[in-house]
Amino acid sequence: MSTENKYTPAVTSAEIADWENRFKEAVSPLVQFNSDEGKPSMNLYNGTSGVEATWSGVVQLTADNFVAWSFSIQNEPFVEAKFNLNLESKKIIDSLYDFYNIWRGEWAKSLSIPPSVAPEKLPVTEAYNTGGNRNRSQLINDHSERMKRLAGL
Repeated sequence: MSTENKYTPAVTSAEIADWENRFKEAVSPLVQFNSDEGKPSMNLYNGTSGVEATWSGVVQLTADNFVAWSFSIQNEPFVEAKFNLNLESKKIIDSLYDFYNIWRGEWAKSLSIPPSVAPEKLPVTEAYNTGGNRNRSQLINDHSERMKRLAGL
């Protein structure tokens, strides 16, 4: 069985807008999301270690104080910051970490099974059998609409 992943992930602008709004509510409305030359702020792609999702931005606290952050589902979050340590900035860092865990968990789960892979070709592992009597076909069917959106279909 080939482990090469020919599936190219995709994310819709509506999904990105939803994540951005959730971030603004949970962490800080003072955020600017990073995007390069008209590209979306969130990127999904096939990396060397499998499907990867990345997202980054800057929370501008004052003219001179900021928290720059970068998320990845394969790596820990990275933060570069300049601020006075007080309850407000501590809350932003705590909220950022909590939000990262939610973001990473949801994307890791939704990107784990490409929609083009037939259930018979998937390996049987504990990850696919955590729902009691659920089998691989049921899991794929439960998530097929989201996977089609992610694949751009």
